[in-house]
Parts: sequence; structure tokens; C-alpha cells
Amino acid sequence: MSELDVVVIGAGPAGLSAGIWARTLGLRYAIVEASPVSGGQLRRVYNRVVDYPGDTFAGGSELADRLARHAESLGVVVRTSHSATAVDLETGIVKTGDTEFDTRFILLCSGVRPRVLGVPGESEFVGRGVSPSASRYAEQFSGERVLVVGGGDAAFEEALILAEVCQHVTLVHRSGCFRARSEFQSRVAASERIDTILFCELVAIEGEQTVERVRLRRGGEEWTTGVGGVFVCAGVVPNSELVAGQAEFDDSGYVAVDARFRASHERLYAAGDVRSGSSLTIAAAVGEASSAVKDIQRRIGSNRG
Repeated sequence: MSELDVVVIGAGPAGLSAGIWARTLGLRYAIVEASPVSGGQLRRVYNRVVDYPGDTFAGGSELADRLARHAESLGVVVRTSHSATAVDLETGIVKTGDTEFDTRFILLCSGVRPRVLGVPGESEFVGRGVSPSASRYAEQFSGERVLVVGGGDAAFEEALILAEVCQHVTLVHRSGCFRARSEFQSRVAASERIDTILFCELVAIEGEQTVERVRLRRGGEEWTTGVGGVFVCAGVVPNSELVAGQAEFDDSGYVAVDARFRASHERLYAAGDVRSGSSLTIAAAVGEASSAVKDIQRRIGSNRG
């Protein structure tokens, strides 16, 4: 393929915003997305979206569909089911299976993924008691005793949703304090169906055909308790592996960028949740990607001049 101005990796809110601006500014671009549909992490948001300017949405997928339709109406092309398998920042080559893109700049909008604990039983019981979302699957655990792992907003929100239908919810966090907003902490503290345990770790998930119990540890004490479901809300990790060793990361693996979203390598930009210091909000991702594309356009215009 002839040289492009920019290849955008990921078609979530940041990637779609990048595509809109790349087309608007007349850049030669390609957007590659591993999934069969665009939307990114929005497809995993099952709660109402009330903080994106302009409207409220029943869930992330509704907003993802709106963004995708808008981009398509402007002529933006997204290459779905194109998983980026290799990136060479020195040569500007991006590979996706059998396709190879030659580009002047790369904008990484690959987002984040849920952190896994890696404890025994976590992967084995997915769909059989280990669930990704209370808002989507809570009814399946009606009357059960369940465990939620985490200390942030997501964990508290899951616990509150589950408490509406479950017999009892235990919320455990390995640290000595919760990070969730005070509103959520107050509601959890007021619930008779939710118990919280700090300095507590999930050691293993056990059962026969489905989850039946978990092993927990606090200090030197370890014990087993019966549960029918486990919800892990232990944060996220960045999808930054494609440029590992080629650009500077922070201590958590997020791509370090400056105020213009330029990474340490002159060819690379990063926007949205994958970049260091992200606020992990939809609106920020959209704005960051548009700013990055406009900076790319300025650099290209300056070089061409």
C-alpha cells in the first residue's frame, strides 16, 4: 500500500474521533479494529451513560452505535476484524494479518482491558459463576451469595446492583482503603446485604460444574466461604504491547505522551485510555484523538511546505 499519513489503531471513541478528523482534514488514513464492530470498550459498558455531553444513553453499545453511524455518514471507513499484529515505529510499518500499512504516523487508540487476578479457577469458571458484569447478568445470581473483588467505583457499583437481587454480597479489597466515590461508599455502608473486608485477597475460586466457594486470605489467616458468583473489578491494564520497547511507558505500562499526545518516538501518538495520565472518560478520549490528528496535520503541512 502507498504511504499513509496516519494509521489509527483501535476504533473506540478515540479512534472514531480520529477518523472523523483525519477525513475532515484530508489526511490519508486507515483505521484498524480487531473486533468485528467498532466501539471499543463502550461495548462492555452496560450501565446508563449519563456524562457524555449532548445526550444520555441506555448503555455503552447505544453510544457506540451512534458514534459509528456518525462516522460512517461522513465517509469514515473502519477496517473491522483487522487486528494489528506488529508495529515497527522505525519504518512506519503496521501489520494486520496479511495486510501491511506504510504510514508516516501512528495513533494508538487501543484502550484498556480488564485486569485479571490470575488466581486458580478465575478463567476456568468464566460463564459458570465468574461474570464480567453485574448490570447485565445480575438476575442469573438471584438469591445467591456472591463475591465482588475491587475497591473502586466499578466494584461498588457492581455490589449495589447485585444487592438488589442477591441474598448477600461480600466486597473485598486488598488495600486498606477504598477508592470509590463517597456516594457509592455511603450507599454500600447503608446496605444490609453488603459486607466489606479490607486487606483481603481472593486466593482461589472453586467448585465442580459451577462456582461453589472461594478461598480468601487476610494477613496470615486463610478461609473458605460459599458463594455462587464472583465479579472481579480489579482495574484495567493498557493495550500497549504493540509498541513495547519502542516508546516510553509509565510504571503501569501506559504510553507516556506530552501535551500534544506525542509519544517519545517521533512517529507515535497515543490518545484515550491507553495513554499515561488518562482520565479514562469518553469525552476525554474523543478530544485527545482530535487534538492528536490536528497536530499530525500541522506537522505534515509544515513538512510539505
